[in-house]
Amino acid sequence: MRASVQLKYPVIKAIYDSLFTCFASHLDSAMQLTLHRMLFSLFEITHMPTLEMTGRLGTKADEYAFVEEFIIHKGGHKPLNFDQSDFILTPSFRKLVKRLASIVAVTDYAVILEGPTSAGKTSTV
Repeated sequence: MRASVQLKYPVIKAIYDSLFTCFASHLDSAMQLTLHRMLFSLFEITHMPTLEMTGRLGTKADEYAFVEEFIIHKGGHKPLNFDQSDFILTPSFRKLVKRLASIVAVTDYAVILEGPTSAGKTSTV
């Protein structure tokens, strides 16, 4: 079944992000890529444009962070001893941060990160 109506970017991004987040978390990389391709085909997406933050939040901009194309609510505590230059944003690290941001952007529930020692769980958070 094909989408018969041309959907605007925010709507199609929301649909894609929701479906991908719901179904991809338990899949290996190859199956995630298959799901990604299926969603692009189903909704006839040719590319996913970058979300712009400029002017969207108005006076509430200090309450939110823009992380890898996702808008997330900032917590009540400022990070201690944080220097962005301490992190190297490799493609695999960015992918991990993006996956985490996609989940945190849509829920207030706790997120459990699983992985072997030194996999980067703490650094990602």
